[in-house]
Amino acid sequence: MSSEVHHYISHPPRPVPLEALEDELIKLWRHPEQAQELGTHAVRACMANLIVFYSPAHGPADLDKTLIETVQRHPSRLIILQEEADSGSIHPEALVSTHLDQSHQVFCEQITLRAGQNGLERFPSLVTGLLLEDLPTSLWWASSKPLPHSQIWFLETSRLASQLIYDSFTWQDARQGIRAVTQWLSSTEGDQTAADLAWRRLKPWRRVIAQALDPALVPSALESIVRVSIKHGPHALPQAWLLAGWMAHLLGWQLKSGKVALGVEIVWQFESKTGSVSVACCRLTEGEYALLETAIAWQRGGRTCQARFRADDSTRITVDYEGVELKPRSVVLPQRTLGALVARQLSDFSGDPLFEQALGVAREMADALEQ
Repeated sequence: MSSEVHHYISHPPRPVPLEALEDELIKLWRHPEQAQELGTHAVRACMANLIVFYSPAHGPADLDKTLIETVQRHPSRLIILQEEADSGSIHPEALVSTHLDQSHQVFCEQITLRAGQNGLERFPSLVTGLLLEDLPTSLWWASSKPLPHSQIWFLETSRLASQLIYDSFTWQDARQGIRAVTQWLSSTEGDQTAADLAWRRLKPWRRVIAQALDPALVPSALESIVRVSIKHGPHALPQAWLLAGWMAHLLGWQLKSGKVALGVEIVWQFESKTGSVSVACCRLTEGEYALLETAIAWQRGGRTCQARFRADDSTRITVDYEGVELKPRSVVLPQRTLGALVARQLSDFSGDPLFEQALGVAREMADALEQ
């Protein structure tokens, strides 16, 4: 899905010496070039500081458009930390620009800091001097690489933010990614939160599963689950794990074992209050990069019943029942761009304990595969 970017005017980015960054930002704010040319006065709107770590080889496509959509929805001072993999320089370079809407309101002051691997350690001190005081700060890890949770530059940069935003949808190695996030969380002493955009995408799935298996509609189904089968497209394994972790946490299942079968399916065994529960995640080689189908089976009167949830053309989730006299139902699957998801998360600093519990179970599931 393409980003929903409205018309805007950009002050072309220009190189600025590091020691002159603060003065240049004040100058841009007081005298935006486009406003001067049009004989108007610019007004600034700013609700947050957004730090974005980005590596061209491992970041999302069309990041520029995604960021513009994000700050149009949630005006922010945007600080982009760009890793230049081919650069050996230890001295970061800076670029500064502003973005204005049609009424010449400044909705984003953008500072881009570029550095090679040897210059990343300069990022924390530079970012500290660029943050607007009294505004909430988020760090978006816009990279498919696992969090470098043990590297000093990252730890010091992340401590400047109240929340860490990431998207496990892009991970190449789900196990390594989950471990890195949970290890980072354990180092925060509870004063910072993590937010996975994949968890936000799961909200419709969690809602429809809870509604379809509501005890008022299907008595005793939740307590009698014996099997959960999740089919997903490429790169959606972390999202499938979060869904399984969410169910396991809420229903009090205890993880017993896990194994990889045939290279494309992972199976875990849990123990519930009433018996064994098998959870399988199967990766399809084709299809959308998302959850595609979830089937939940339970015992009722000596026979097996099932509710099957399918994503139809990425627009709806359809629910069919087997062994239960209930009519099929469907719910709309909201279509939100990456920029819209990030903007929504910028408004939510309270953290989600349920997400962290589901992530904790997902970490246990990852660890079980090594045993």
